[in-house]
Amino acid sequence: MSKPELHLIIPRLFQPLNVWHNDFSFSADALSLSNLLKQYKVSQSYSGTGLHAGVFASIGCFEGELPIAQYRFQALQNSKTVRNRGGVFENNPKMLLCADPVHLEVGINDITMTDYMDDLSDADAIAIIDALNAHFEQDGIEFIRGSNAQWYLSLPQEEDVATTPLSEALRKNIINFLPESKDRNWKIIQNETQMLLHGLSINQEREMQGLATVNSLWFWGAGQAQDFKHTVTSVMGSEILAAAADCPKQELTENTDFQVLSKSAKGKTVVVLDQLMDAALYDDVDRFQHVLTHLDQTIIRPLLSEWNAGKINISIDSCDGKILQPQKAPSWKFWAKPASLLKVARDIKA
Repeated sequence: MSKPELHLIIPRLFQPLNVWHNDFSFSADALSLSNLLKQYKVSQSYSGTGLHAGVFASIGCFEGELPIAQYRFQALQNSKTVRNRGGVFENNPKMLLCADPVHLEVGINDITMTDYMDDLSDADAIAIIDALNAHFEQDGIEFIRGSNAQWYLSLPQEEDVATTPLSEALRKNIINFLPESKDRNWKIIQNETQMLLHGLSINQEREMQGLATVNSLWFWGAGQAQDFKHTVTSVMGSEILAAAADCPKQELTENTDFQVLSKSAKGKTVVVLDQLMDAALYDDVDRFQHVLTHLDQTIIRPLLSEWNAGKINISIDSCDGKILQPQKAPSWKFWAKPASLLKVARDIKA
């Protein structure tokens, strides 16, 4: 009987370490993780980077436009949290995109997405959605609010669109990340959306209050739903993945006992741990180390104990295109030191 596998998705785990080491003489410290990665192999590689690329790679989706909108909306429907007039489109959508509210800042040579908007009231979110639908009705496209921070765009027919996940465009110059399609001019939709949002009284009121305005939408995740062939039996930390994998979702909380979890696990359990993303995004060295230490002590350490006892297999994906599988070092390598996370980062980047 094969051992259960814990597949840990930890975006940004290695990605920022080179920059921080060079600029700040900083090297992240995580003793249990370093011991786990004394010896490892790259078990699989895939194209793309970022949280959602890693999430879908865990169920065998390695390339192409990711179907994030389809499964994010399905997860909302499954959890009965869609709050927009019953949570359904008036027309049956042939294609679905995320259309999330964001704030852009225009510079001399760039346009930076500085934030996604998660502080809108129900009334403001509904008013913006209604204004968008009134404006674009003649184009046959429809907007819907899944939550106040997660919106969707329905298209009347399937199109070949290439987009960039919001998390990968955040705090970057978006010029090279805008949607591209041979079927539709997305620059026109983007420009019309921004002009409409600029004129809304809601944004004028937010500006007077010193709040960031909703001055654009980010369109992304336009792939089509698929029947994925995979071995995942359970998911923790991602409703999108649970919907795409069509398997149970377990709750992941501060009180989750990973040693108990590993003893009861069967098959392949995917655990999405995205706590490092904000600290990495904002170059917050102290916060990164604090969160990493917490993950190392509460999650990696108990799993390392079970792995050392030969009871589970572990794989780690930092969402940079390579999945690592720790290996037991030969007995004659008893002297081997724990792996430097900076060295691992450089090795997998090479």
